Amino acid sequence: MYKEVCEIINKTIKNNERTIVFTKNDQISNNLAEKIGYEADVFSINNPDAYHHFAENKCKVLVASEGLGVGINFQNVNNIVHFGLPVSKSEYVQQIGRAGRANEAVTSYIIYLNISDKNIDPVLLKRVGEIDNISSILDELNNDYSQTYRKLNNNIDSKEDLYKSLIANYESLRDGGRLIYAYQIDFIETTRRYLYMLYVIGYINDWYSYSMDEKKKTIDILVNIINNANKINDNMLRIIKQKTNDYFDFMGNNRESISKVSKANNIEEIIKIYVNWYHAKFLYHHKEQFLDLLSFIEMHKESGNQVIMSRLKEYFSLPFIEVKNDELHFSKLSIKEISENIIGGLDKSIAVNIERINSNQYSYKLDYLLFILHLKFDGKFDKGRIERILTYTSNTEFTDILNTVIRVYKNCDNRNRFDLLKNFELYAQRYNINGIELFKRVFESNEKDAIYYGVLARFANIKFRGSYGK
Repeated sequence: MYKEVCEIINKTIKNNERTIVFTKNDQISNNLAEKIGYEADVFSINNPDAYHHFAENKCKVLVASEGLGVGINFQNVNNIVHFGLPVSKSEYVQQIGRAGRANEAVTSYIIYLNISDKNIDPVLLKRVGEIDNISSILDELNNDYSQTYRKLNNNIDSKEDLYKSLIANYESLRDGGRLIYAYQIDFIETTRRYLYMLYVIGYINDWYSYSMDEKKKTIDILVNIINNANKINDNMLRIIKQKTNDYFDFMGNNRESISKVSKANNIEEIIKIYVNWYHAKFLYHHKEQFLDLLSFIEMHKESGNQVIMSRLKEYFSLPFIEVKNDELHFSKLSIKEISENIIGGLDKSIAVNIERINSNQYSYKLDYLLFILHLKFDGKFDKGRIERILTYTSNTEFTDILNTVIRVYKNCDNRNRFDLLKNFELYAQRYNINGIELFKRVFESNEKDAIYYGVLARFANIKFRGSYGK
């Protein structure tokens, strides 16, 4: 990706335009800046002066990791370049918002690796729960996709690792009160992450950076902890339980976790409950948002600016009450009723609401609604989504799904029609529907197309090969 990004940057420099490049980490930022040359500077913890260099127009390109990019705020920035994929629509919009502050025209580039087995293990694209061997998969890839998933997982390989790390941080802070702790600069992002986790469960009241020792390469952080003794009494435990449950309630329907916290006997149990929730719900939320973004980018690679901006605006301008109303309405419908709603003329705009709802709290019915909406309006067959849906559906529900898929088959191009038929032939076998029967049902309701004649040719070749030899 370095070559593609450098080509873009060289053009913007020749046009006397200012550009911000977002990367996944400082190492990539430094490598890229070195390839670009003297017009690029890297904004990092070790080089905060780059911010002022860019502000004073001493360089035309500012390269920054995604974490530091949040605080960048300049006028007369013409281009935003993403070295690799953002992890969500929210992050993408936040980053492109660093440009155009004076209403100047802005161009956004996302440079990312093609979706292929070479670049990303197919299991990472499946909309499933935890991936048992994700650490070894990411180590083997070692590219932007692996960096993206490490960011989604907060660079934590397993629940056990996270639990041990949080307990270690909890125990190191257990003396309590308002104290200053020195943390290594190289691990400061990980440290802040753990402090935040202990904050959301109510053990830490607040914290902020106090000072930096450049010789020791440490940052002093002032941490204010709930207790002023090394033992948590019943009242403190009650406060921690309340704060943890308030957080779970804010993050969505987490009644099971709230119930477990209420019954916990100590803070170690609460940390364990949080870790289990984090992996089951929070990581699901982030992975779902990333896959939704990836699908959005793939779907709109050829779309015009107005279409893309309109879709993004829809996603971020929905009133909360409208989202909740849709959640209550559609979660009560059966698969058949959802199908009837879609065929009856349900508007595509509803997909924006459902996507946001489903990324927070999974429902296979809402997942199906998204699948059919994208199939009907975009002609997009989402294999990962339908495979997840079918792990929950009954025979009757599969029949309803199949009937609806057949009705919107005509909306797909040949590539998506082929993928749809190929995969549904496998799915149908689980429900005792053979390939020939599926084929007949599809083309009884649709015009014969290239896929139809291709399948006929396939069977003709098989028949004649058997009769006359090769």
